[in-house]
Amino acid sequence: MKYLKVFTNFRRSMEGLTDEEKGRLFDAMLMYAETGEEPTFSGNERFIWGSVLNMFEAQQIFNDKQRANGVKGGRPSKPKETQQNPENPNEPKETQQNPENPKRKEKKGNEKKRNIDKASPFEIALDEFRQYRKEKHNPLGEIAEKKLLKELDRLSGGNDETKIQILDQSIRNGWAGVFELRNRKASGGYEQHKVTDAELNHLLVNLDD
Repeated sequence: MKYLKVFTNFRRSMEGLTDEEKGRLFDAMLMYAETGEEPTFSGNERFIWGSVLNMFEAQQIFNDKQRANGVKGGRPSKPKETQQNPENPNEPKETQQNPENPKRKEKKGNEKKRNIDKASPFEIALDEFRQYRKEKHNPLGEIAEKKLLKELDRLSGGNDETKIQILDQSIRNGWAGVFELRNRKASGGYEQHKVTDAELNHLLVNLDD
């Protein structure tokens, strides 16, 4: 026994038809579903018969697909990669992405340590000065650091060892800026230097952000 499947939105296609035309159209649809014979219309229902045929064709394609799947044993199963398995999830965990080195955070820490090991003595001294300024609640800004480096070049003549000594001198004396390296005492330490007003004004001009 054959059947006729009609979706409710087809009602909009028949809105312009009279009840008589709707009746003839529906009767023709039942006949076509049962026998496959196309009717001959004389009224306005003939204008939407093309839409009816498209509906029948789409339903036939769907039925053929369902029938083919039934022959194969039912609806095709989902691909294996889309099936979640708690023991073997699709998305690998952090340790699964790199089983040979699961401690990725530790690796990053080691890389940072290696970068520090590769730093030059002057870069280490400069980083210590940055930390010193930060602990003094007077962090070294980007512009101030550029000016400080320029002043270091001027005071040291470009010598990194002298730059390190100048930075150490500023930290030792609690200075926010850098000044000309003072002579050592006989004991091996540096002579204590009192910052003059002129030097202080020079510092403020050159290190102000």
